[in-house]
Order: sequence, then structure tokens, then C-alpha cells
Amino acid sequence: MRAPPLLVLALLIGCGGAEPTPASSRAANPTPIRVSPAPHVQAPAPAPALDTPPPAPDGPTPAATQADVRAANAFSLSLYQRIKRPQGNACASGTSLRHALGVTYLGAKGDTARELAKALSLPSPAVAADLAAQELDDWRKVKPENGDLSIATRVWVDDAVALAPSFLERAAAYGAPAERLAIAGDPDRARTTMNAWVSEQTGGKIPELLAKGVLDARSRMLVTNAVYLKARWAEPFPKDATKDAPFRVEGRAAVPVPTMNVTGSLRFAEDAGSKIVELRYDGTPLAMMIVVPDDPAGIARTEQSLSVDTLERWTKALTQRKVSLAMPRFTFTAGGSMNDALRDMGVRAAFGDRADFGGLVDADADKKGGRLSLQQVVQRTFLAVDEIGTEAAAATGVVMRTTSLDMSTPVEVKADRPFLFVLRDVTRGRVLFVGRVSDPRAR
Repeated sequence: MRAPPLLVLALLIGCGGAEPTPASSRAANPTPIRVSPAPHVQAPAPAPALDTPPPAPDGPTPAATQADVRAANAFSLSLYQRIKRPQGNACASGTSLRHALGVTYLGAKGDTARELAKALSLPSPAVAADLAAQELDDWRKVKPENGDLSIATRVWVDDAVALAPSFLERAAAYGAPAERLAIAGDPDRARTTMNAWVSEQTGGKIPELLAKGVLDARSRMLVTNAVYLKARWAEPFPKDATKDAPFRVEGRAAVPVPTMNVTGSLRFAEDAGSKIVELRYDGTPLAMMIVVPDDPAGIARTEQSLSVDTLERWTKALTQRKVSLAMPRFTFTAGGSMNDALRDMGVRAAFGDRADFGGLVDADADKKGGRLSLQQVVQRTFLAVDEIGTEAAAATGVVMRTTSLDMSTPVEVKADRPFLFVLRDVTRGRVLFVGRVSDPRAR
């Protein structure tokens, strides 16, 4: 089975201090806010007092890394709770958003830094950079043998802006090289270059992140992040077993949708009125957890309970069982503005005239001056799930099987109603994507 999630994130940073107009979470592209040069302001507040040790010379300790994994997962699930709508499919990657915002945190000061550190659960910028480098190394280690996993971040900066050497050094730990463009002088050409990069990183799935007119003479900097995953199931769904079956869209009316079926040894658990199945990918510790509420209209209650503690309880409860699973094929896109969600999580100064990203620029060399503020944070995702599998994948499924359990009668799990999915690294526990399928027909 193939499941290539794509995520594209854009953080648009401009010069000036006007408060941006809230953008609809359904917006397909970021819209820059028209700003004017900021008035003279007082000297920035002292750097955030963060109770964290200095970076370790050999990188973060295992304990520090595990604490960061839990913090990242907590942020991911908290973000999902804020971006999901009452109806429709949803998908988000808090891990990717945290990574990209972490780049801007490296140059934040005063209240801007304190709010970002609290919302993202990040330590001092130096320690955060070490943890980000460790995270990227962890993701490289789980790249599927018969697939692909790439996480790419790029800082696009106007050629009149001089970035601080200290920022560039730490941004390298985030895998975020800087590229100069005439953003203010030739916005449309800069937009074309950025879109070409995004398209390349996502295998052409998202050819145009930025619409014409998004960049203008006030735009100064953009941080883009793209995540691409293509993997095969370890326990494949036979194509000849896919049949039309009813699915309760939004938990109500049943409509026929192509439904995949497989019976095999899978990790399974029951908890608080939900059945949980883990589907492993071939040649990698990545897995997708499917959470199906017993009540066809119970997705809202299941989502309300979703937290880092709940996720850990679910994963600890999983045991090997013989499972008969029915699940629809689905392909959909999701995303939009993250501004309101971030404000709700306490990131406010970064968006307004109080923003202080003074650590991003070299004040002595900067040609235009003016204060930078965060204008738009946009995330786009694409997810496709179908039956594709291989012989090697089936063999991997055999390796996972246990002989101490009674496999004679399979547990039946029918994802014929809205359900949750969590895509994660089962070895380290990092969550890459979290989402909901409410209507498999939606694109």
C-alpha cells in the first residue's frame, strides 16, 4: 500500500509593524499584509530567561532528546485540536510547523522569543538548534528502504537584507540554508523560484504554493518547509479484496466507497470506546495508527480526548493480534493559514507591531532597516492511501507475528465511519502527521 503524505509550510515575513488581517483557515495561499515602516521603538527587552543548560558538546543527551520528542508531540496534537473543523477531512504536521518556526525563533528576542519558546516548548536557541539537528538525523534514519522520506527547509531572503552570521550558523542545524532573491525588487520572479523549489521537493504534487500577487515590495523573507513520504505497507491490502462498502460520512448518511480489506497479524488495542490498529510500513519503523470510534458519530469525543498522554496510553496498549481490517481508500488535500491557531497557543507578539526578530539581521550591514514581523504561516498537506504492497512487505509482516497468542479468531475492525490517523516513528515516538478522515470521497 502506498501512502505519500506531503506537507508544505510557508512563513511569510515582512518589514513593518502593522497587525495582519486574520486569514481564513481555508485560504489556499498566504496573502501578505500591507505594512508601513515601523516607528522608532525602545531597545529590545532582555533575552528570554530560559531554564535550560548550555548545548552539550556532543549533541543532546538521550533524556533531552526524549523530552523534546514528547514536547513536539504535545505541540502537534494541540495544533491539530485548533485547526480541525467540525466537519470534513483534516491533516496537520505540528512537527514540521515547530521545525520551521524554530528557524525564526533563532532570531527572536524579548516577548517574541518568550512566546515562541513557550508555545513550541523550546529551550534556549543554542540548545534548540542542537535538538533540531538530532531530529533531522533521526528522520534520516527511518527513511523507507523501498520508498522515500525527505524533510527540506529553505530560508528565502531579500537581497537587501543582511542576515546575522549567528543566525545563519544556527539555521544550518535546522537544515535551513539561505538563498538570496530580489523579493522586493522582482516579487513575481521570486515567487516563481520559490514555487519551483516547492514543486521539486514534493514530487510535483504542489506546483504552486504562492499565488501571483502574494509577494510585494514589503516582503522581506520567507521560510518554506516541505515534507514528502512515500512508503509501502508491511502487511499489504490485496487489490482483489477491495470492494464498495458503506461509509458513514460525518457519522450519518452511509455512501458506498472503495474499501480495502486485509486479515493478518497487526498490533491492536481497545481504549475508551475506540478500536486502534497500527499499520507498519515496509523497511522502516514508521507506522500509521488508525483510531476508529465504536460510535459512528463518536469522532468528536475521540478527538477531544486526543493528547500526548492519550497517545502514549494507546501505544502502550497495542499488542499483536489477528485482525480483520476494512478501511477505505482516500486521497485529499488540507491546510491553510495557521495564524489563528498560533495566536490561540500564545504566539501573539510575532504577528504585530511588537514583533522583535532583531537577531535575524545584521543591523550594521542591513541596507533597508525596518522591523520584521511574521505575516502569514501557511501549511498545505496532501495524503493518498491505497493498496500497493510487495512480497518483501509481506515477509516483514511475518517477522512481526507472535506465536504465543490465539490467532484463530480475528478481531474485526471496520473503519466505516470517521476515524483518526497518526503517522509516527514507533522507535523514537515522533509524530509526523495527525489527521481525520470524515469523507473518503473528498479530494
